[in-house]
Amino acid sequence: MQEPFTLTSALTLAPEGREQSTLTVRQLDVERAGMRLCERVSADLHSGTIWQVTGPNGTGKTSLLMRLAGLIPTEREYAEWNGAGCNHWPKRYLGHHAGLNARLTVDENLNFLARIPQWGRVTRAECRDALHQVGLAGYEDEAASRLSSGQKRRVLLALLWLPVQPPLWLLDEPFTALDVSMVALLEDRLREYAATGGRVVLTSHQPLSVVTHELNLQRYQVQADWLDDQNEGRERDGTNGSEPAHQAVKPRAASVASSGNPL
Repeated sequence: MQEPFTLTSALTLAPEGREQSTLTVRQLDVERAGMRLCERVSADLHSGTIWQVTGPNGTGKTSLLMRLAGLIPTEREYAEWNGAGCNHWPKRYLGHHAGLNARLTVDENLNFLARIPQWGRVTRAECRDALHQVGLAGYEDEAASRLSSGQKRRVLLALLWLPVQPPLWLLDEPFTALDVSMVALLEDRLREYAATGGRVVLTSHQPLSVVTHELNLQRYQVQADWLDDQNEGRERDGTNGSEPAHQAVKPRAASVASSGNPL
């Protein structure tokens, strides 16, 4: 069993002037169904930062999160924790789909999901308190099949309100189907988590004031083979094969945008 990470001790944000822990991702390739979407993706995930992964549809945002979560295996070492190789660091991954069992109650679903990572013991009372935090008080014994899409999303997000948390959250479209009040509540929770030393990598199609850094996958997108063939054909014909669209998908070695200003 992995050692539990508590936000109030092991992950307290280091005061200004003290060294903070860093998760470094280097030269990570992103693939889906055998096709390479991005290559050499690199970023330094410092304590207290919230990263938004951006890029057009199909650039590999979800695949990147799954690779970071360890759901897509890789033989090459691509991650370092404070300089030490570590592909398997403690993290919490929430996928795009809620993934609830329709035959179980809200309380049963959360209790099951909370025990999968095995970061420490989670009590039934702690799960119920987390459900209250996301506005599901009174729904504990309701079957998941009777919930709306937004309520199902809240059950999954309740995992972020449990008292024991890993040092990294990977969240795929966490704001999907949420109403305005829950969006604000989740943004506050992300700020609170980052302020205590956590780091977040998320995807979203909406602008978020809570984000501190952007990771634009279009900078790392692999040029498609059919564009190579098309360009070679145009060169043989004496035509211009370097349209803006062609240039936009070339892999670039430029560094990740990491301004401290929100997007």
